[in-house]
Amino acid sequence: MVHSEIATAHSGYFRRQYLKEMKAQKKPVTLFIDHLTNYDANAIRRMINFFYSGILPCSLAEIPELLALCCKLQVPSMRAIIEKFIIQKAADHNCLLDCWNISCHRQFDLSLRAKDFVLSYVMRSLEEAVLDLRFAQLDQAAVEELLKRDNLPVRSECDVLRIALMYYFRREGHVNMQSLLNVIRYNCGNETLMRMHQDIQCIDNEELRFCFEQNCAYGLWQSERRLYDQNIWPITDAPSPRRNPNVDCNWINAQFYTLVRLQPATASSR
Repeated sequence: MVHSEIATAHSGYFRRQYLKEMKAQKKPVTLFIDHLTNYDANAIRRMINFFYSGILPCSLAEIPELLALCCKLQVPSMRAIIEKFIIQKAADHNCLLDCWNISCHRQFDLSLRAKDFVLSYVMRSLEEAVLDLRFAQLDQAAVEELLKRDNLPVRSECDVLRIALMYYFRREGHVNMQSLLNVIRYNCGNETLMRMHQDIQCIDNEELRFCFEQNCAYGLWQSERRLYDQNIWPITDAPSPRRNPNVDCNWINAQFYTLVRLQPATASSR
């Protein structure tokens, strides 16, 4: 049980529940939390303590449970504290991948500000982050969020594709391939598309090849759409391909071709 005045002051979920019960009973009601059995008891205790004290002591390992509860109960003040905590922890290299996974996970609706802060740290140590053994354990949404960045430190879209395929290899093909390949910007010119096509051909997976070819066709249309009647093919804004010739991406090539050579079973057709 939690005092109704306290719970409704913090939680949109409890406000709706309170109004619904009060309307049904036509009198003030007491709010109970015994129906929250799907959530960690320790997380619930910490949330209640936060309601009364405004303090949220926790470790990074406890954040996913707290965020799940926070999303369910709609507690923006608690989420703001969690986001600040994640941003602070992301500065610690040992915590960076965990912060990356939490801030960009598909189950957690964190602010763009929190994502931008965490991903800025990831991009500063991109090589170490991608080569970390925990890279394969990241939620796919976290990897995609990184690879969509306009300022990703890569020489061309080929590097973006190779990082995406590294994730594919390390996950032993257990990815949503269409979604993963959608992070590539295919309006990057024929020469770059040909190099990417060669990389895709290294992988014996028909679904992967099909998704890539479909995306390439759309990318070519984006590049040449000026040739078409705009009334038939309306022009939509397409983000520019990433190009930074001053960054060192040799590690991307080395790691990608090592995975192609040493892990052929990972790329087999499923």
